[in-house]
Parts: sequence; C-alpha cells; structure tokens
Amino acid sequence: MSARELAELFEELPSEARSQLERLAEKLRTVRRSQKTHDDYSFDWAGGLKELRGQNTSVELQHKASEWRLDS
Repeated sequence: MSARELAELFEELPSEARSQLERLAEKLRTVRRSQKTHDDYSFDWAGGLKELRGQNTSVELQHKASEWRLDS
C-alpha cells in the first residue's frame, strides 16, 4: 500500500478510529526507537576463553552449568 493510499484510507476513518490509529503509530515509533540495533551490541568478549578450547565437551559444560545454577 502506498503512502497516498494509506493517507486516503486514514481520512475515511471516523475521528475516534483516527485518534486510536495515531496513538498506536506513536506507540510503535516509541518502541522502535527504544529497540537496540545490532550495532549496539559488543562482542569484544568473543574468543576470550580460546585457551580452554578442547578441554570439555558441550555435554560436560551443560552439566557444570546446571551444577552452578543449583549452587546459587
């Protein structure tokens, strides 16, 4: 739907429906602004444990993680 078609549709709505749509559009704009983008995340931790690679299997790590959760 083009912007023109959307504007025409909006103008055909009753005033209460237009008000509701305006509030919804503003809420969506606010949510969109508050969402993080991929650029906001830092992956500088990646590779930080590479010296430990190969010492544990993924299953062993899952068991250790479960133990840590139960201990806390």
